[in-house]
Amino acid sequence: MKDQEPQRRNKIPLGMWIVLVVAILASTIYSIPKTISTYRESELKETVTNYLDQRSGRLEEQRLFYQANLFFLTPEQNGTLILTPRSTEIAYGTGLDSLIEDLLRGPDLKELKNGSITLIPQDTQLIGSSIVKEVAYIEFSQQLKSSGNFGNEGTEFACRQIAATVKSLPYIEECVILIDGATFYYENASLY
Repeated sequence: MKDQEPQRRNKIPLGMWIVLVVAILASTIYSIPKTISTYRESELKETVTNYLDQRSGRLEEQRLFYQANLFFLTPEQNGTLILTPRSTEIAYGTGLDSLIEDLLRGPDLKELKNGSITLIPQDTQLIGSSIVKEVAYIEFSQQLKSSGNFGNEGTEFACRQIAATVKSLPYIEECVILIDGATFYYENASLY
């Protein structure tokens, strides 16, 4: 008998539960119209909507384009060649191939007038590219190997142009250039 008495004291009668639920519902129903009118008067909805629209627009812009650099060569007065960047935007989704195709087209007229050149042979073609864990693998046609008037050093500079351009993308740390499926040139995360 003694064990049953403490259980009786801890129980809330059903009538009390009903009164409590009805009181909560009544206060909620009564306060909803007041909350809605206060919300409308505060112009909070417009503020939040404007903020979300602006934020969404900025995120859209960030997703639409990547900033990258095309690297061309500029001869110095002492006869050395330096890599010179030209800022460019590439559309989201076109990615690496688009950037490389821009580089293969060579410097534009303005850059040519400023002395920029490319040592990538004109008939070099992009075969394909992929990115695995921040490493870009890019395959080119055999023409990239042709030394032309600048010999092996010219080919080295051409590969450096490609690697610097590819690594200007924010999500690439290393560059592997392939010809006929074999590694032709590799560059790690060092920056220019």
